[in-house]
Amino acid sequence: MSDLVKHPNGSISEPAPPRPVAHRYLDTVGLYCPVPILKTAEAIRRMQTGEVLHVVSDDRVILIDMPAWCRSNGQRLLHSEEMGREYHLYVQKAERKAHTAIITD
Repeated sequence: MSDLVKHPNGSISEPAPPRPVAHRYLDTVGLYCPVPILKTAEAIRRMQTGEVLHVVSDDRVILIDMPAWCRSNGQRLLHSEEMGREYHLYVQKAERKAHTAIITD
């Protein structure tokens, strides 16, 4: 049984999951769509499979853009959270899958 957390407003919840350990950090505060995603893509390209990138942004749209980018590019969004006016997202570089061509006559 896990320990429950009692909040100042009286509500009770499960404790937050631990943040992933990041191998690299990307500060995109002050940059707006699509720049945080473009910088994330550039950083991920230079990383090894399995490594985690910690992205910080103050652009609320990143909460929509990052999950969509991860799905369309085969990366894993491990965790996201709001801290004050910033959003912290953890993206893991996934193994590159070989593309299979389907040939029909």
